Amino acid sequence: MNSYGGDMDKLYTAQEIAEKLKIKKNTVYELIKRGELHSTKIGKQIRISQQDIDTYLGRSSESADRTTSDNRSPVPFVESSVVKRDYLKYSNGLILSGHESLLDQLCSQIGAHPLGLPVLRSHVGSYDGLYSLYFKKIHVAAVHLWDKDENSYNRSYIKRFLPGIETVLLHFVRRNQGFFVQKGNPLNIKSFQDLVRDDVIFINREPGSGTRILLDGMLSLKRIQGEEISGYQNEVLSHFAAASAVSSREADVALGCESQLSQFPSLDFVPVQTESYDLVFLKRDMDKPVYRAMIEILNDSQFRTAISGIRGYDIKEMGKYEIIS
Repeated sequence: MNSYGGDMDKLYTAQEIAEKLKIKKNTVYELIKRGELHSTKIGKQIRISQQDIDTYLGRSSESADRTTSDNRSPVPFVESSVVKRDYLKYSNGLILSGHESLLDQLCSQIGAHPLGLPVLRSHVGSYDGLYSLYFKKIHVAAVHLWDKDENSYNRSYIKRFLPGIETVLLHFVRRNQGFFVQKGNPLNIKSFQDLVRDDVIFINREPGSGTRILLDGMLSLKRIQGEEISGYQNEVLSHFAAASAVSSREADVALGCESQLSQFPSLDFVPVQTESYDLVFLKRDMDKPVYRAMIEILNDSQFRTAISGIRGYDIKEMGKYEIIS
């Protein structure tokens, strides 16, 4: 067991973490189960340290020096970088990238399918996912990359990141992106122009994530500079962490997926855009059993029904694919 000391390493119960992050207790256990939140077992009890919380939320050592304009507590901050995981290349399973929580269900189904394999998750964003696919670090990249010039998703990025390589674009879901705000939207945040207001504190996503690319594209179209937005420089690594920052009032608004609201009853959602969340892999792999299994699962009525009942998702195009060259 680790040695703990001081306020930074105070140990919390799952219930205390739920109250601290304003989420459900079961969500805490799910985060621990998925390996997203580190915990320590003391006897039969699970405990989480403040350091574990800060690590999950993407807080770096620089966060103590970063305060908001109205002297609220500093928001979680992280320096983003491409995480190199060369060891993934030597796995006997399927390696799939992406942050979307629904991927956990898909991976579980692939692992249980007669044609399937164990699936490893590489928790990198869309931009880094395509980069990793090109350099053969992963097998499947989950992407939601908006092209502001074409007002389309994913295809133009695939052609740029994998030039001359035939790929399969397999549709997963359409999902709603928008602003996380406090219940009742007391600051009346409705558009990207509202982010530059003096009374609004924003929390950002890391460069390379599809959400960050959507934000920067929208700001560019509206001729808004990131420096005009209070909190633009403060970054977290997931939709959950962004929603948590707003729920705990460390920020007033964040951009993220509507599906997160089931875990944050204190938040409301202001829709901005419906995006296409797709899976990309090399065409030469398409006839391999595990890829056939993945396509079968996405066309399975039971799997589709399970996903359709979750707020914020549209499954009409799920399982359809096209070849991009």
